[in-house]
Amino acid sequence: MAFILLAHAIVRWVLLAAGIIVVAKALIGWLGKQPFTKLDDQLGLIFTIVVDIQVLLGLILWLFARPGLRDLAQAMSNGSLRFIVLEHPILMLIALTFAHMGRSRSKKATAAATKHRVSLTFYILSLVFIALIFVLAVMG
Repeated sequence: MAFILLAHAIVRWVLLAAGIIVVAKALIGWLGKQPFTKLDDQLGLIFTIVVDIQVLLGLILWLFARPGLRDLAQAMSNGSLRFIVLEHPILMLIALTFAHMGRSRSKKATAAATKHRVSLTFYILSLVFIALIFVLAVMG
C-alpha cells in the first residue's frame, strides 16, 4: 500500500502540471484563433489519462486502505477523515467527469475555435475541482 500511496502523491503533481499545460494550450488556441492540431488532441488525451491513473490509484487506496470506512459515522465527525473518505473521492470523480467530457466534446466539435473553447471550458472545470482538493487538503 505504501507504494500506491507514494505513486498517488507523485502523480498529483504530474496531474497538476498536465492540467495547467492543457488549459494554457486551449486558451492560446482559442484566443489566437489557431487550428486545433494533433498536439492539442494529444495534450487532452494525456491529461485525461493522467486523471484516470490518479483516480485508479485513489480508488485502490480507498478500497483497500479503508481509513474510516469501517466506522463511517466516526469518519463523518472527523474533518480530516471525512475529507479522505468522502469529499476527496467525490471531488475527484467530478474532475474525472469534466476531463472526459472535455475530451469527448472537443473531438465531436467541427470548428477549431469550438474545439478549443470546449476543451478550455471542461479542462478548466476539471482543474478547478482538482485545485479544490489541494486547497481542502491544506486547510484540513
